[in-house]
This record gives sequence, C-alpha cells and structure tokens, in this order.
Amino acid sequence: MVKKVGHGKAVDWYLLGVMIYEMLTGIPPYYDNDREVLFFNIVNQDLEMPWNVTKECKDLLKKLLHKNPSKRLGAVKGASEIKNHPWFRSVNWKDVFDWKVEPPFPYLKRKVKKGDG
Repeated sequence: MVKKVGHGKAVDWYLLGVMIYEMLTGIPPYYDNDREVLFFNIVNQDLEMPWNVTKECKDLLKKLLHKNPSKRLGAVKGASEIKNHPWFRSVNWKDVFDWKVEPPFPYLKRKVKKGDG
C-alpha cells in the first residue's frame, strides 16, 4: 500500500502483525512522528523486535511483517497458515469460533484520588 502498486490479502496479514506489535509495545513498527520518515522506515528499515517477547512471537512478527507480500505468512494458505504458527499453539480455534473463550480482562491502573490512600 505504501508503494501504491496495489495490494491483495497479504496486506491484511501485514496489518495483523502491526496490530500484534503495537499491542505488545504501545507503538507501531517502524514508527516515527514524521509521516514521510514513517513510510521510508516501512519500506527500507529493518524491523526492531520487542525485547520482552518470546522467540515464537518474534518469529510470528517477522513473518507477518515481511516486506515481500508473496513471502508473508498467510500469503500461501491464508488464515490456516497463521493459526498453525507455534505462537498460537495453545489456542483452541474451535472454541474461539464457538464463542467459548473469554477474552482476558485488561489490566488498567486505577487512578488514586487524593485522600484515597
């Protein structure tokens, strides 16, 4: 998309990688405040991996954020290719599909009012 040469389903898998990366780090991959620098980084820079994630997660991110769409995870066999990645090993996809899995409750810091302790 950044190169404006058209795109297919592989861009969806790339954006899944962006979302996972941002959920883990708080910022998108290749981030810069300057839009032009951001686009340059996406096309030209190496991906900086979060230090605090497992090797399986790093492998997933590397494969989802691959710069070549035809080599990106999911480009050949679609979602099944991604669902079978080791990072998702503990996920029961049938239970997810059947709405039997409770999403984790996010940890949110509670603001303490003055006098509350």
